[in-house]
Amino acid sequence: MILSMNLPRPKRDSKPQPEELPPILVEDPFAPPVMEVLPAEPEVAPVIENRPAKSPSDAFLWAGLGTLGVSLVLRAAGKKHASLLVSQWSGPLLLLSVYNKIAKASASEDVIAQV
Repeated sequence: MILSMNLPRPKRDSKPQPEELPPILVEDPFAPPVMEVLPAEPEVAPVIENRPAKSPSDAFLWAGLGTLGVSLVLRAAGKKHASLLVSQWSGPLLLLSVYNKIAKASASEDVIAQV
């Protein structure tokens, strides 16, 4: 037994309509470039950048290694908590040493670029 359903049949003459697409925007290759206005740098940033340049390069390195030595001595003396406290200072001091090296290298490149 065949059941028939009353569904509308598409006309054979009708073509399927394409979906509407958004228009494609083409940039003009001869147009001048758009310059973005960058926000002004705060006054605190140059102070922070210039401060490490005044200190000797190896000061932070030796301070970081010194805290590791002091931590080792405290650990041998049985002062575990003091040793852990002092050993945590080495990370920031060694990072400051690396930052100091990068800041000085960047400053010297800027001086060379200006000449």
